[in-house]
Amino acid sequence: PITGKIVEMENGTKVKEFYVENGLKEGNEKVWFESNGQLQDDINWHKGLKEGVWKRWTYDGSLQWIFRLSEGYEDGRQEKWYNGKKIRDEFI
Repeated sequence: PITGKIVEMENGTKVKEFYVENGLKEGNEKVWFESNGQLQDDINWHKGLKEGVWKRWTYDGSLQWIFRLSEGYEDGRQEKWYNGKKIRDEFI
């Protein structure tokens, strides 16, 4: 199994970076918009499952939402953001 840092490129631009341990994603993953290099997603992984906080930004760099995840599933809380302000907490 693969262990180490993986970097994905598109047209010479880094669009994804994550770490793998024994073939499973582990630690932090970052995803960028190819066209402007703006961070799109910041996701935490543990043993191949999304774990902890997952943040997503819009194309212009504004925070869009925050999910809280446990063992790959939403743990019931999602924050929605607009223009830098939290507009809603959802419990699902």
